Amino acid sequence: MSWLDDLVRELHARGVPEHEHRRIVYELGDHIACEPGCEDRLGDPRALATTFADELSAAEAGSSAFATFVALAAAAVVLLVSLVTLARLAHYPGYSDWISILLFFPALLGMAVAFQVALVAGALSALRALRRRRAVQLPAQEIA
Repeated sequence: MSWLDDLVRELHARGVPEHEHRRIVYELGDHIACEPGCEDRLGDPRALATTFADELSAAEAGSSAFATFVALAAAAVVLLVSLVTLARLAHYPGYSDWISILLFFPALLGMAVAFQVALVAGALSALRALRRRRAVQLPAQEIA
């Protein structure tokens, strides 16, 4: 087996996405073709694949944290607009019986607390990603 074949196997074993996989192998194959015998300087394929996987997962964790925050903020705006619109258009009959009042409080608690917790969690993950944006690698526990 060649050095590149070992690298391909190690990248696949570490779950590097296929498009990244091809790009890395293409660039390193081109480098090896231009400078034969440089495999010793590139080092162990397993260590190099681990480095690539760590760096790619750190970048992916940051971008997914920002995407999650944007999605949660959009959901909060949509919820607010829909509640205001429904309140104006529906002309609810009111809370004249005890079952309506009994069901109102858990629904209000669920709507208020669930969205607030989700939005705060998303904001905290975006803040963490912002603080760590220059980090090349992150600990595996933090990425998870």
